[in-house]
Amino acid sequence: YTGHMTPLVWMFIKTYESLRKYIIKNYKIDSLIQMEYSAFEEATVPINAFVVKKEISNSDGTYIRLSDFRGGMEVQRQKTLDAINNPSTDYLYRTNQSNFKNLPGFVIAYWASQTVINSFKQFKSLDNYFDAKTGLQTG
Repeated sequence: YTGHMTPLVWMFIKTYESLRKYIIKNYKIDSLIQMEYSAFEEATVPINAFVVKKEISNSDGTYIRLSDFRGGMEVQRQKTLDAINNPSTDYLYRTNQSNFKNLPGFVIAYWASQTVINSFKQFKSLDNYFDAKTGLQTG
């Protein structure tokens, strides 16, 4: 196991796509906590803490989304403990990271429903049908 605390941009932006692919193909994201924007009063950057296990596994990972809870680290700590003690909370997610392979760019969208994931698997991207163009714009 290795534990990490990083800005959460690695989960979404194109620059980190190859990192996400590497992690998803070679390791298991065992758990991840996405914290609120100012969870640390000293750092106003959205961060997450996650644990990676050195194995490829079909078991689900555990994800906690605290981005809706303002109030600093004490609130984040309490909400994390609440989710651990009550797995039916609506901000605790369990999903298999193989689902991320079906999303464009391997984004770590752990909250995506199975319907959304299946839509990406079943249907082609809009760029297969349309060219994006600049239309009317100000500036």
